[in-house]
Amino acid sequence: MKPIFRDISKMLLLLSTLSYGAINGVAFKDYNGDGIRQNGEPGVGDIVVKAYTNDLNNKDNFLQETTTRSDGSYSLDVPLDSYPLRLEFIIPDSSCYAKKGVDFPSAGANNYGSSIQFAKADGETHNFALEYPYDFSTQDNPYVFVPIMVNGDPLANGSAAEVAALAKFHFKASGIAKNSGRGTGSGEAWIEIAKQKQVGSIFGVAYSRQARRVFVSAFLKRHNGLGPLGSGGVYILNPDKTSTEQQNIEFLNLDELGYPTSDTTKPYTKALKNSNEVYFSSVVGSNQDRGLPADKTKPNADSAAYGQVGKLSLGDLEISDDGEYLYTVNLYDRKLYEIDLTNPKNPIAPTKDNASKKIKAFSIPNPCTYDKLAGEYRPFGLKYKDNKIYVGIVCSAQDYNGTTLTNDNSKMRGFIYSLDLNDHTTWSQLVGLLQVNMVFQ
Repeated sequence: MKPIFRDISKMLLLLSTLSYGAINGVAFKDYNGDGIRQNGEPGVGDIVVKAYTNDLNNKDNFLQETTTRSDGSYSLDVPLDSYPLRLEFIIPDSSCYAKKGVDFPSAGANNYGSSIQFAKADGETHNFALEYPYDFSTQDNPYVFVPIMVNGDPLANGSAAEVAALAKFHFKASGIAKNSGRGTGSGEAWIEIAKQKQVGSIFGVAYSRQARRVFVSAFLKRHNGLGPLGSGGVYILNPDKTSTEQQNIEFLNLDELGYPTSDTTKPYTKALKNSNEVYFSSVVGSNQDRGLPADKTKPNADSAAYGQVGKLSLGDLEISDDGEYLYTVNLYDRKLYEIDLTNPKNPIAPTKDNASKKIKAFSIPNPCTYDKLAGEYRPFGLKYKDNKIYVGIVCSAQDYNGTTLTNDNSKMRGFIYSLDLNDHTTWSQLVGLLQVNMVFQ
């Protein structure tokens, strides 16, 4: 019979080898490059975390690996007798969250969170700070810029003209702004950068850090009139000045440069089938044609615009990281436009003489061939990243004239395509066949 103490010692040895401890942390985007996570710096998924022994007598013995979750968090359970450990954080070759060669360990990671770290004991927290160089910001609470819509004709010298069209406020601002008009708000007041009479109805916003300027682009919206440059207008604003201080803000007009954003050959029409139906008209018309009032409180029909939103004028607006190119979607011809700004620090608008060299148009793929009821493809949204431009496309379940092809949303789909700007020819589908949640009334 074996001595009891031998069996107990074996059991204790077995228990010690089965005892584990947890190492936790998060991978995050380090926008200000200080290596420490602050509010507003999101987690990064798909980062590989590997643990190795680091004892002088037992180095480089692989123990375990995991991958950060979508919120950037991770946890590793390693044997307690394996400490000290070496942790390695590996950026994937390609991921929706991060990409090797595009994202890098933060410049401030030696402060807290480099790609190689050492854990001495159970329960330690080890974060990994990443940065995309063009995301870098020295400001902890930068300004954001938001368009404002209002009823009426901004060019008719009435009350609609004096309403703000673009405002800025701090990224971390919360609550109801003091000057919002929504009662007695206690939040930070927003600052008016442009009035309606200066830019009219806009949507796309792109900030050039090289020039310290904000570009905004025309957007056709029912009841809200277009600005001085019409449906193809792009404006350039100084973000450090208020609306009363802005000068020389009219940058370019695609229509005048030979790239129409609506039909220029047909007359304007109210596009009424009857008192309750509107068909699609390819002509925007002037603010006066549309019957828009100078008084922002006065009701109006603006019937043709009901079927034109998302189909005429311009969609989203983006700028390349190096500040050399603007990108926009011409909703009329459904093409992506690349506009050469010539000098990133002092952008120069194309002219009629050089527009053919400075402006390039690229046909956007039509993904709406999966069903005869899918309808027309409607590109709109844009995003620039890593020398690619991403385009959002919706299959409308309408024919060209705006007639609904189905009584529900079962045939509507959303897609995201990317164009590789290294060759300007390779389109790739990234997301597809997403049902669009809309209900027809």
